[in-house]
Amino acid sequence: MLSAQYATVNDWSTGFQGAITLTNDAGAAVEGWRVSFRAGFELTQIWGARIVAREGDLITVENLSWNAALAPGEALSFGFLGAPGGEAALVSELEAAAGETGEPVLPLVSVADAEVSETDGIAALTLTLDRPSDSPVSVTVQTLAGSADAADFRPVSEVVVFAPGETEAVVSVEILDDDLVEGPETFTLALSGAEGATIADASATVTILSDDRPEPPTISVAPVEIAEGDPRTVAAAGWFSTEGSRIVDAAGNEVTLTGVNWFGAETTRGAPDGLHTRNWQDMMDQMAELGFNTIRLPFSNDALREGAEAHSINYALNPDLQGLSPLEIIDLIVDYAGEIGLRIILDNHRNAAGDGASSNGLWYGEGVSQAQWVADWAMLAERYADDPTVIGMDLSNEPHGAEWGTGNPDRDWRLGAEAAIEAIHEANPEVLVLVEGIGGNYWWGGNLSGVGANPVRLEQEDKLVYSPHAYPNSIYSQPWFSDPDFPDNLPEIWDQYWGYIAREGIAPVLVGEFGSRFEDPKDVAWMEAFIPYLDELGASWTFWSWNPNSGDTGGILADDWQTPIAGKLEALAPILGGDLSAEPGEGGIDTITEVAVPVTLSAPYDAEVRVDWQTADGTARAGVDYEAASGTLVFAPGETRKVITLEVVADTAAGPDRAFSVLLTGAEGGVLETAEATVTIRDDDDAAAELPALAISDAAVGEGDGEVLVELHLDAPSDEAVTATVTARAGTAGEGDYAFAPVEVAFAPGQTVASVAVSVIDDALVEGDEHFDLVLGEVEGAELADGTGRVTIADNDTDGGPGGGTGGGTGGDDGLTGSIAIDDAWNGGFVARGEVSNAGTAALDGWTFELVTEAQITNIWNATILGHEGDTYLLGNAAYNAELAPGQAVDWGFQAAGQADLGPDALLF
Repeated sequence: MLSAQYATVNDWSTGFQGAITLTNDAGAAVEGWRVSFRAGFELTQIWGARIVAREGDLITVENLSWNAALAPGEALSFGFLGAPGGEAALVSELEAAAGETGEPVLPLVSVADAEVSETDGIAALTLTLDRPSDSPVSVTVQTLAGSADAADFRPVSEVVVFAPGETEAVVSVEILDDDLVEGPETFTLALSGAEGATIADASATVTILSDDRPEPPTISVAPVEIAEGDPRTVAAAGWFSTEGSRIVDAAGNEVTLTGVNWFGAETTRGAPDGLHTRNWQDMMDQMAELGFNTIRLPFSNDALREGAEAHSINYALNPDLQGLSPLEIIDLIVDYAGEIGLRIILDNHRNAAGDGASSNGLWYGEGVSQAQWVADWAMLAERYADDPTVIGMDLSNEPHGAEWGTGNPDRDWRLGAEAAIEAIHEANPEVLVLVEGIGGNYWWGGNLSGVGANPVRLEQEDKLVYSPHAYPNSIYSQPWFSDPDFPDNLPEIWDQYWGYIAREGIAPVLVGEFGSRFEDPKDVAWMEAFIPYLDELGASWTFWSWNPNSGDTGGILADDWQTPIAGKLEALAPILGGDLSAEPGEGGIDTITEVAVPVTLSAPYDAEVRVDWQTADGTARAGVDYEAASGTLVFAPGETRKVITLEVVADTAAGPDRAFSVLLTGAEGGVLETAEATVTIRDDDDAAAELPALAISDAAVGEGDGEVLVELHLDAPSDEAVTATVTARAGTAGEGDYAFAPVEVAFAPGQTVASVAVSVIDDALVEGDEHFDLVLGEVEGAELADGTGRVTIADNDTDGGPGGGTGGGTGGDDGLTGSIAIDDAWNGGFVARGEVSNAGTAALDGWTFELVTEAQITNIWNATILGHEGDTYLLGNAAYNAELAPGQAVDWGFQAAGQADLGPDALLF
């Protein structure tokens, strides 16, 4: 006798898993069995048994060949899937019997997926039986909406009948055509209620392909400016080495690594950040376009493990990364960096995947032993042993909990670094190894003060680079940021902790991390000191970071992951650049500066877009100022940005800025919107010895003369046009004394003298001589030698009565005197208070004087700023204190940003 028990194993409302257990309660063995039950659900899959009959909701199943026998007391189970779940996940009239089996089973009915275009009109879905039946077979079919709904197809619900012997039937679903631009959409054809057959495949997915195309995108080319540049040394292809404080290429040419940190692979995301919104190659192209030559690429030891996964990637934008592990993504980045001339520094940023430095402050831990850590580096050295794109290996990020030179094998970072270096150089003796500092009283990773007494020991002595980290005030307010000598105290601090390594020729220095949002004025002052320091030291560097999602520093890119932050690039400009992309050979001198001209589509397109381009002369000439070029850009489906790379000829000769054009023609798949862009070549050479000096003369005029000509002079003729703007600046003479509108003065080639006319207004006031200034600006083609011309108007009125005083004049001729003193000062600013007094015998109706300071006035009281040029401010009375009686004084003051530099000659009367 057989008994049967049913149980629901899993239930997820839309479906469930059930199991039936059979037990042989008889005293003899059973050879074969059958079970029948009624099901209020659709049985979609079964295992451990097969269906032999189905009449309505009564289902009969029997054993398979391998589970037919049941010994006395033995039990076995078989299972199935059904739909829906919930209350329907029950069986009734469950019966089991022993007996012969092997009768023919019911045929299996299934339906195949289909793909159809909107314009096809009909989706024909084929239902099949796997064998003919002697009796009719029926099954209910019903369409179920997905991303496609009743606006895309006409719903179907019907019973399909197979006549005896038939094995194929077709269900037709009408497809509705629309005018919408949309991607593929799907709906489902579901099978249920089979009679005389078992459902093998309960549903088919029908994909509707839209035949409507988006409007073609517009194509635009953008204007760009590029500094002409100077001829420079190009690194020879291959591995780098060190000589004293220098990093050199295979030919012995000095090279400087100037890079960015592109983090993310060290986190649980397992890949560099930004791939959720941009293509990875597009970002690397932009790094190169902006002048960076190196990427410091953080990773975790977890990212190297088999089974590690990458996340937060938009595979529509990065289809080639689909299914790749973190290490395989790094492989692709290394390969592409080699193609576009970038070098890679691999940075072991953490042991366990996560954010920031490793929590224990050591180079091992978080599930990674010292031996495993060394083995991981050996694996990477072997992996990239034939690829000098991976130019360096930064052994451990910020081992701030470590010691230096103590001999403790568990905490002495020098010993840990030496163990890794030995393994790395056994696999690849050519690669540079970067050793960071410890913590202590300095930035994590920045304290390399112990190197002098205990340098890292390695066999390949020309492969070691020390790599400190350094940050400004906003990251953490170190005590030296509050020192009265800040920022002048910074070089001494840097020298103490790591700068001495380069100064003494111990080894090169590469600052692996520095950066800020530069919103704190102290950060700005820090950066203004740090960049010249790096330049003086000849140090390499990698800026933190490329990513905008670094909370305390931000990145080179703005939060849109597209737009470079101009202020940061301007700050880095003096030390940015250095070509590491030469073809194999000896390296040498490169006279080419590359400029990237972006061409964009207004929107992604689902088909290829092509456009031809060519260069055209303007004031810049092909073969002299730039290299002529032409070509065709091809935007793959989904791409919206391409770059035309052009070559500008670098030199050291001074000259004017020049320009040429990039023209787009022959667009296919898109519409030209901006078909021409100007490429401006800015001359960046010191023109002091080449360009003529421009000056404007002083002049004198009588009040009744009506007009005065003021001359501009070049000290030598020029082969190029020279231009300058001339504007007037009030002094003791103001509105009502003269009339002058701003004007541009142009010197033709060879011309050395030009002039501007100023109208003088005659009045009846007895006011003494007055003056105003003509000021030069926006000078092109010349050096500005004297940019201010003083125009003095001699008064022609002799009897104005009492009370007519002069309003200020040079040398204190009108009796105006005064004093100035610092009232309060702090790092970066000060407050000054002063006095002006009438020491003459006549009343003053208006007064002016000059203040000499390098500081920038940010607020002023009891006086007004009339003009400012260089280090000189022209100051005058406010509206309410213009009149000064003999002996009368006025207090005034201001707040300024900068150094409090007011000396005894600060005031000029």
